[in-house]
Parts: sequence; C-alpha cells; structure tokens
Amino acid sequence: MTVTSTQYTSELTIVVPTRNRSNSLDRLITFYKKLDFDPKFYIADSSDDNQIAANEEICADIDLNVEYNTYSTEIRLIEKIRDALRNVTTSYTVLSAGDDFVTPSGIDQAVQFLSNDKSFSAAHGNYISFKSEQIGFDIQFSWKPRYVHSQSLEEQKPENRLQSHHANYVPTFYSVHRTPSIQEGYERAVEATTDVRFGELLPSMTAVINGKFKHLNAFYGARYS
Repeated sequence: MTVTSTQYTSELTIVVPTRNRSNSLDRLITFYKKLDFDPKFYIADSSDDNQIAANEEICADIDLNVEYNTYSTEIRLIEKIRDALRNVTTSYTVLSAGDDFVTPSGIDQAVQFLSNDKSFSAAHGNYISFKSEQIGFDIQFSWKPRYVHSQSLEEQKPENRLQSHHANYVPTFYSVHRTPSIQEGYERAVEATTDVRFGELLPSMTAVINGKFKHLNAFYGARYS
C-alpha cells in the first residue's frame, strides 16, 4: 500500500519523543516509509548512551526527511516535547510515539480541514487499539475501537468548549495541531507543573481554549497494546 504525499505534507512536522525504545522507533519510521509518507520528522531522543548509536543509525538509514536530536537522559518528558516543538517551523504538528500509528490519510484530512477553517485549533478522527499474538507459525491480530466517546467541540465560547472537553475527556496528544497553539501549550505546561498527567492536560486545555476541536469521521490512528 502506498500513500501519495499531498500538498499538505510540506506543512507538517511529526515530533517523536523517544527514550530507550529503538525497536519501537524503527517500527514507527518504517511504517511511514512503507507508506511513502514524507513530512518532516523531528526525533527527540533522551535514550541512554548504549542506545543512541542504534537510534542514530535508524534515522540515518531511512530515506525520509528526519532531523534527529539527542537530549539529556534526565530531561522530563514535557520539557523534551517543549524543546522539540521550539524547533518546529511548519504550520501543523503531530506528536507521535512508538506504539501509536497516526495514518497519513487521517493526518491529511485533518490538515485539510484545519486549513479550510481557521476557527479550529486541532483535529483528529477515529482511533483503534490492536494487538498481535503468535499462534504456531501464524500471527493473529485483534483490534477494538478506542476513544469511542470522542466528539467535536464547536462551542463559540472557550469556557464552554473547556467544560465540554473535561466532561467527556479524550486525549488530544496525537491530534493534528496548529503549531503555535501546541507550542504555547507545552510552554505553559513546563512553567506550571512537574506532574506528567497535568503535563498532558494543560496542552490539551490550551488547544481547546485557543480554538474549536474537530473529530472527523475517518480512520485516524491505531495504538499497539
């Protein structure tokens, strides 16, 4: 299966924070390579020294637009994401990780939607969880819907969107974001907290305050669990 890069590819950066997960990083990068999807990738790696060489090789060997940078092993996740986002210059950003595969078609539809409606700050679509199991010589896959109660937040007032968001919370971490909005969210998160959970919530709240949020009825992503 090949996905043809669209006019939006050059407007997008996928930021991948990683630590000591070479196999997962390789799997994620290979996924996009096999789909011929080539936005800009920014890899933010805080791995131990014994894994840095493997990750550098993964990024160097793949024929994609990858910028690879190392960070201190002591850096907090939200600080690493903030610092990585400071290097993003494209209009749109997606955060990713080794266990989550955001589909090129889902990204494309989200970017297209956001480019056509400036009142929205972020968008995503339908998500699934999947797992694999070795049975004899075969590998069997199973999946189930994830975030089934996800919905658009289209109230005009930010306070009303925020109230709806927290009454029916769904993570926005893997959504397509307008870059200035997600940059602001992580700047505020680092200033405000050292708690990982609040470090997720505050950027999500910022996105909903900055603009409306769109849930698209399209296959957007999958998490390996």
